[in-house]
Amino acid sequence: MSDPMQEIEELLSEWDAGTLSDEGVRRLRELLRGDENARIHFARLQTFHAALRSEAGRGESLVVPASGDLGSTRNEGGDVSNRGFGASVDLHAAARDNRALSGSTDRSSRTLAFFIGAIAAGLMVFVFFRRPVEDEVAGGNGSRHPTMATGSAQRSDAEPSSPGVAMVTQVAGVDAMVDGRELSAGQALVPGNFEIDEGVVQIEFFCGATVVLEGPAKLELVTTDLARLERGKLRAQVPPAALGFTVEANDTRVVDLGTEFGVVVSDDGMGVEVFEGEVEVHHPGDVARLLEEGEAVTHGRDGVTAHSDARPEEFVDVQSFHEKVSARQLDRYHRWQAWSESFRHDPRLIAYYDFNNFGRWNRRLRCRIEPVDQELDGAIVGAVPAEGRWAGKTSLEFKHPGDRVRVSIPGEYRSLSFSAWVRIDSLDRWYNSLFLTDDYNEGEPHWQILDTGQLYFSVRAFPKGKKKPVNKRKVLSPVFWDPSLSGKWLHLATTYDVDRCVVRHYLDGELLHEQAIPKEQVATNTRFGPSTIGNWTRPYRPDRDFAIRNLNGSIDEFAIFSDVLSAAEIQEIYLHGKP
Repeated sequence: MSDPMQEIEELLSEWDAGTLSDEGVRRLRELLRGDENARIHFARLQTFHAALRSEAGRGESLVVPASGDLGSTRNEGGDVSNRGFGASVDLHAAARDNRALSGSTDRSSRTLAFFIGAIAAGLMVFVFFRRPVEDEVAGGNGSRHPTMATGSAQRSDAEPSSPGVAMVTQVAGVDAMVDGRELSAGQALVPGNFEIDEGVVQIEFFCGATVVLEGPAKLELVTTDLARLERGKLRAQVPPAALGFTVEANDTRVVDLGTEFGVVVSDDGMGVEVFEGEVEVHHPGDVARLLEEGEAVTHGRDGVTAHSDARPEEFVDVQSFHEKVSARQLDRYHRWQAWSESFRHDPRLIAYYDFNNFGRWNRRLRCRIEPVDQELDGAIVGAVPAEGRWAGKTSLEFKHPGDRVRVSIPGEYRSLSFSAWVRIDSLDRWYNSLFLTDDYNEGEPHWQILDTGQLYFSVRAFPKGKKKPVNKRKVLSPVFWDPSLSGKWLHLATTYDVDRCVVRHYLDGELLHEQAIPKEQVATNTRFGPSTIGNWTRPYRPDRDFAIRNLNGSIDEFAIFSDVLSAAEIQEIYLHGKP
């Protein structure tokens, strides 16, 4: 190739995709060793890559200034969704050009991103020359991937943390949003007001106390061992480890002494009932009163205090609530089964795996499309069955680096849609696979999640070896996952619209990100061939060395379509499969 700068960009693009061969690695080293300008160009690309990663965390776009001093004829705008190395960038010009940073007044943070990227790029050059080829080739251990090391501007050495004083463990009949998310089991609750119009929620405080709250109700969470009930009804179960858990209601303070009790607040006043053990009741103008098992007291807004017997049957307890939730879950599971029986007849389905009802040592994953095509059945390697979205339904858990499902999908297509129910335990790989073709040849898609919590989709636009300005268009969503969502079932979907040149990412039935692709970077014919769900497999590589891209979590349902699903169709899949 006459233009070494363009060749470097192509080689780095292969490196980023994990498909660079040993020969390609050696060629890149040769170019960098023999040409000072090539090393500068390499460092600039890596620096800008790090800056893009920093911007991606803000969900903003960054205009790429054209490079005029590197002999490049391309002037391609790059936004945060394009993490490739297709654009030649003069970073000194980029740092000076305030117009390139006009999307935000926080210029200092962007300047810092470029500075950090420059340092990382220098380290990258050093590491690249020092590391042996066997650690760098495509299919190498993901934890040794130097390109991604330069894309870490968004990562922090600080210990991860999650806010909250309590968490939701069971929900029934509640339609509420908390922190912009639909209320669901496993969600952390931060200090502040928590309100439901109907239904029942089980809340477990970090001190160890469990509260069952019945709607309509409004509860203020204050600390890990203090809550204020403003209206509604709750039942608290407090083991010895949570001794001292306190509920305030109106001007009354109820302090637990190792017990199970109920509190109700209405327009008439408040009441406390003890079902087991004893509590201290502090009321203004009165001495602290010890309330024992079977006793109840009410304080009316008219100032009248009355004593009576406790009525535990008037309050939902943990056990009966669990039984109610289990019955609702079973009903939803049966309704999903009926829907799935119809869904699998959709003629646009290329492959559909419901991950349902297979034994521990049944290593064949049935493709459920109708009419049946056993050639599309998957081969389970390492991964084991786990509980799915509902009790009684199975999913497949991916934990070890070798866990995967091998499939082979023939044929050629145009537009595509991907849909999957996924439970992410953690994102501890740089790339966390959902679906990857083996070779990533022309027209083959890659669908995965970055460790930054972004959906990542790309399709190779041209054959390998054919030098083009950009051989694939990588479309990243904004960050959608953080550790607070660990263990929660999420519905992910991505559509690849060949005719409109658009990629769309969806989360839980809602549009997450949409991005246009230049027409020349769209692969009009798509294909799969040998592929892997939940990992990446390159069978022709040496057995001792393979890319670690396994998903750390579980997949419950997975489908590929030969068409662009509409937003309404994706929401329908979500609503029918919602646990």
